[in-house]
Amino acid sequence: MKKAVVVLPTYNEKENIGKIIGQILAQQEKLPDFELEVLVSDSHSPDGTGEVVKKLESKNPKVHYLDVVQRGIGVGLIKGHEYAIKKLKADVLVQMDADGQHNPGDIPRFLTEIKRGYDFVFGSRLVPGGKNKIEWHRQILTFGSSLVCRIFTGLTDVHDFTPSFRAFTREVFLKIDKKKIPWRAKSFIIQPAFLYEAIQTGAKYKEIPIVFIPRKRGYSKNQVLAYVLDILRFAIKVRMEKSTTFLRFCIVGIIGYLINASFLYLFGKLFFPEWLIWAGSTEMAIVSNFFLNNLWTFKERKISGFFSLLRKFFQFNLTSSGALLIQTTLGTLGTKIFGPEYRQILLPLIIIFCVLPYNYFMYSRVIWRRG
Repeated sequence: MKKAVVVLPTYNEKENIGKIIGQILAQQEKLPDFELEVLVSDSHSPDGTGEVVKKLESKNPKVHYLDVVQRGIGVGLIKGHEYAIKKLKADVLVQMDADGQHNPGDIPRFLTEIKRGYDFVFGSRLVPGGKNKIEWHRQILTFGSSLVCRIFTGLTDVHDFTPSFRAFTREVFLKIDKKKIPWRAKSFIIQPAFLYEAIQTGAKYKEIPIVFIPRKRGYSKNQVLAYVLDILRFAIKVRMEKSTTFLRFCIVGIIGYLINASFLYLFGKLFFPEWLIWAGSTEMAIVSNFFLNNLWTFKERKISGFFSLLRKFFQFNLTSSGALLIQTTLGTLGTKIFGPEYRQILLPLIIIFCVLPYNYFMYSRVIWRRG
């Protein structure tokens, strides 16, 4: 019989931890081929989470507590998995959130797929049968993060990169190059980075639907801005390793962003209508992107000749109308909701999660497509 250890990374989950441990261990009756245990990998919670777990540990040999001291979900997961393999002799590792947003009743589904021969099984809210029941703005973050990861990594058969609910064999974990995963970061970047590196080991993987619900007690520890920046850094790093063309595209995009931000500020000072502020500054960036991408990013497919260049410039503006519409609509709406002082915060979020994926697809597949 194989041993499956469920690793729960925690920080201040006193209100949830006892209930979730009980729900996990209750799945044992559905798993005749696995010996189920729970390891709480706690980041030295000051709220008494550790005391609750230690009390359960003293009464039940299936419950284990690890005080990892250093805070961070990545630290908790990596240290927890290492401990589960070395000390608890785990054959299979399951990881999930300890806040009640994941359903412990799904654990048998994950382990059934492992039994069928899959090495890495991960939950998804973005495939048929999956549901994401959290706030709308967090749903946008989920979709945008996964879309960026799909495009930048090339793993287009993966739909949801970010959930923590996963199961994998000890062999997969031991093969992963931990140096390539920013597991000490304070954000939740470990989730997409770990998924990507697990697949790079050659693991046979499967994505299965899960339902993700709002937490009923406690609070989320995700630092949204840090997470957004970490997602972008991770995605660009992966793509840089795959494509020098994409690196040039990103540099041109940064220049376009600076031009966009500058004109957004300038037009805002001139008291133009809000839609015109966003549309005008976006068009300035579009012009810059066209000429720099033609001269440098896609130079091996460079468009030359005045009339050919003019025709492509109009075509470029036409294909960029989607980006213009996206940025103008979301920017105007966001400014109306949050106020003009948030323009410079809204701009990078809209570009990263909406405009950048759209632009790269249109530039590489339409304007400078290979013959």
